[in-house]
Amino acid sequence: FPRMFLNTLIVSIFVCIISLVFVLAVSFCMSRLRFKGRKTFMNLALILGMFPGIMAVIAIYFILKALGLTKGSIVLIALIIVYSAGSGAGFYIMKGYMDTIPKSLDEAAYLDGCTKWQVFWKIIVPICKPMIVFQAITGFLGPWLDFVMVKTVVRDN
Repeated sequence: FPRMFLNTLIVSIFVCIISLVFVLAVSFCMSRLRFKGRKTFMNLALILGMFPGIMAVIAIYFILKALGLTKGSIVLIALIIVYSAGSGAGFYIMKGYMDTIPKSLDEAAYLDGCTKWQVFWKIIVPICKPMIVFQAITGFLGPWLDFVMVKTVVRDN
């Protein structure tokens, strides 16, 4: 039991960190930057978010098995990749929150000589702390509470 608990804890922590970085980066890009294909990406993300993850369990298992990622300790890396890839729906919520932050704050920072990275790190991230906590909690609890995916992928071990 302690080994299983530790494995779940490791996967959950890494997924929490990776998904948080991914969601923050994508949300900032979708909220603040205008580029070709942005609307298509948003629509695709919305459509894919309508399907529950349980629908893809068998397909994910066969893909991981074909890649040889269902044996040994490498299965933890496979689970981290799968759960992190499933965090895409969280960016929609974070983007909505970032859309409420006035763009005049960004413009004022640009006038003061800030780069896009500084605007993101010193202005947007501190304002988004409540949503960052929400994303961190959901990013941690997703793999922590999921039994079906783990039982399907790790059943050979």
